[in-house]
Amino acid sequence: MDVSRIFRNKRRIPDVGVTGNESAATLASQGHERWLGPVAAYTVGEQGAPGPAVVIIPAHNEERLIARALEVLLADAGPSEFEVVVACNGCTDRTVERARQAARTLGHRVTVLSTPIASKAAAIRAAEAVVSGFPRMYLDADVECSTATARAMVSAVRSGSAVAVPTRMLDTAASTRAARAYYGGWNALPWVQAQLAGRGAYTISRAARETFGEFPDVGADDRFVTTRVPRDEAVVVPHPILITPPGRLVDVLRVRRRVYAGNVRAPAPSHDQSRADRVGGLALMVVRQPSLAPKLAVFAGTTAVAKV
Repeated sequence: MDVSRIFRNKRRIPDVGVTGNESAATLASQGHERWLGPVAAYTVGEQGAPGPAVVIIPAHNEERLIARALEVLLADAGPSEFEVVVACNGCTDRTVERARQAARTLGHRVTVLSTPIASKAAAIRAAEAVVSGFPRMYLDADVECSTATARAMVSAVRSGSAVAVPTRMLDTAASTRAARAYYGGWNALPWVQAQLAGRGAYTISRAARETFGEFPDVGADDRFVTTRVPRDEAVVVPHPILITPPGRLVDVLRVRRRVYAGNVRAPAPSHDQSRADRVGGLALMVVRQPSLAPKLAVFAGTTAVAKV
């Protein structure tokens, strides 16, 4: 499958929104370095159009991927459709420079922050200190979220959803056979298809954001946020986000250990099914789809080891 075709949307929408520039002195007092990309002049339209949606992209040593993430996100965006903040945190590579260069090339409003602490939660807090708009999207720096997908999530929230997430699409072309087996089993599980976290992006309303104060220091920020609202107030939009997962099973194991540890620490209610329901669901899937048995076995074994 040519996954790049998914991210070619040529539609444009009218410019909307109004915003202002934050004080450089305020940012300096917070210990952050800030760079503001090209700013388009725009005003609220005659019909009082909403302001730009905010997109926060925490980035730690993502010099290879940050420019591509911005390019895909803003490829078909109107000049005032999104207010993007790249929150570089603890970077020892050229993530900051690459983000700034991409902003110049694309000609969109992009704020680049640089903080010395390697912490996703701290990066989000720094970004939220310089924005005020909603809906608010939180986007991983190592995924590809097209303009159409971002626009669909924002539209869903503006239409009344508390949380909107994209449809997950995995690019496993470079993965080992064992890793592909794991992903095949994992992605076939009904509760994985329904869960809101682990999708590389989520968009929330002002009301959802006001259910908590500052972002806490938890590893699974998406789980923390998306499980704070009733499940029927969240929606999975039928637009994809491209995720390139770890290519080796040993790397899958390392990531899953970190995810499970973050889930345990996250102080939030859960939409998860019980362990008994999951075990029963696995058994039922094997009975109904025997061809999935090898993949589900790899998934189950890897999960068991990761949770030890």
